[in-house]
Amino acid sequence: MANRIVQLLAFLDALPKPKARLALISLAVCLASFLFAPASAKRAIAPDYEPQVRNLLAGHGFTSPSGETLHRYPPAYPAMLASIRLAARASGLPEITILFVFAALCTILACLFLHAIVGMVLPVPGAFAAGLLFAVHPHVLYGALLPLSETPFTLFLLASIFCSLWASSGRTLRPALFCLLAGVLSGLAALTRPTGLLIPLLLALGVWLHGIRPVSARLRASAILLAAALLTVAPWQAFLWRNTGRFIPISSAAAASMRDGFTFNQKAMRDRIALPAGVEWVSRAVWSKYPDLDSISRVLSLMKKLALERPGAVLQTYTFKAARSWYGTDSQKPLPERVNQVLAIFLLLPAALGVFRYFQIAGADRAPGLLLVVVILYFWAACTVFHSLARYMMPAIGLLLAFVPLAFHTPGGRANQPRDADRSGTRFA
Repeated sequence: MANRIVQLLAFLDALPKPKARLALISLAVCLASFLFAPASAKRAIAPDYEPQVRNLLAGHGFTSPSGETLHRYPPAYPAMLASIRLAARASGLPEITILFVFAALCTILACLFLHAIVGMVLPVPGAFAAGLLFAVHPHVLYGALLPLSETPFTLFLLASIFCSLWASSGRTLRPALFCLLAGVLSGLAALTRPTGLLIPLLLALGVWLHGIRPVSARLRASAILLAAALLTVAPWQAFLWRNTGRFIPISSAAAASMRDGFTFNQKAMRDRIALPAGVEWVSRAVWSKYPDLDSISRVLSLMKKLALERPGAVLQTYTFKAARSWYGTDSQKPLPERVNQVLAIFLLLPAALGVFRYFQIAGADRAPGLLLVVVILYFWAACTVFHSLARYMMPAIGLLLAFVPLAFHTPGGRANQPRDADRSGTRFA
C-alpha cells in the first residue's frame, strides 16, 4: 500500500504544468463549494469587522465620527472588505460574488506557494499532493463561503515563508530582494491577524540559521527581513500611538480573545459540551470575573491565582484547549466538531511520522523543515493560549501537509532518489 502511494506521489509531481493543474483544481473546488453550498452557509458581511468597514466607506478611516479610534482588529482585512464592497457597487455585481472571487484567488495562490515550499523542503516527491490536499481541506474551502481573515492571512504567511526559504536557499542571486519581500508579506500578515505578530522574527531566525551562506550575509539578510516587516507595520503603530497615546501591538483584541477562550458553556450562542471537572471550574471562575478581564495582564493574574489554588485544574484546562485547537468550533455543534476530529486524526498521525522521518535524514540541511515545525508549534501555542478554534489552525494545517508524504517513505530503500540527494545524504523508498 505504501509503495503504491509513493508511486502516486511521484506520478503527480511528474505531471506537466503542475502549477497550472493545481490552480485549476483549486478554482474548481472553490467554485463547487460556493455553488452547491446552501444559502444559509454563505454571507458577505463579517459582523466583527463591519463597524470598521462602514467607517472606512464613510470616509472616516479608523477614527469614528465621535473621535474613537477603531483598533479592536488590525486594519488590513477591514480595508480589503471595504474595497470589495466598493468594487461590488461599481460593477453592479453582488458583494458575495466579489468576495468569492477574492477568496478563491487567495486560496489558489496559497496552494501554489505551499506547493513551492514543499518542493524546497521535502527530499521526496509530494509537493503536488500537499497542495492538492490543502486545496480540498474543508477549513480552506470554508473561506470561500463567508468572509474570514484567515484566508488572506494564510496567503501572506505562506508567501512570506516561501520568500524567506528562497532567499536562504542559494538559488537566487538576489537574496536581499526576497528577504525584503518576506518582511513586507509577514508584516501584511500581522496587519491582517494579530497572531502574525511574531512571524517576522521567526522567519528572520530561520534565515539566520540556514547554513548555506556566510554568517555576515545571513545576519544582513535577517536584518533586511525584520526592517521590512517593521516598516510595514510602522504606519499603523504610529497611528495608534498618535490617537491613543499608548502602545497597542497591532490590535486590542488579544485580551478579549484570551478570556473568551475559557467560556465554553457560558454563552448562549454555543452548544453545551461535556467538560472535565477542572475545565468547568476554571471556566466558571473566568466567567465570574469576565467584565473585569479587559487586559492580558488581568487575565494572566487571574490564571496565576487559579493555578495556585488548583494547579491540576489549570493544567487540565490548557491541555483541553490544546486538543480543541485541532477540532473546536465557535458554535461547539457536535457534527462539525466530530468531522474536525476525524480530519485532525487523518492529518496529525502521518504528519507526525513525516516530521520524525524528516529529522532522521542523515546529513540533511534541516533548517527549512525546522522553520516549518516552529511556525506550526507557534500557531498551536497561540490557539491554546487564546481561542482554540480549528479554523485558526489553517496555516499550520498547510505546513503540516508538507510532511505527510514522508510518512509513506521508509529510510534505506532504493525505489526513489530524493530530489536533493547531494544535500540529504540518504535514500527514501
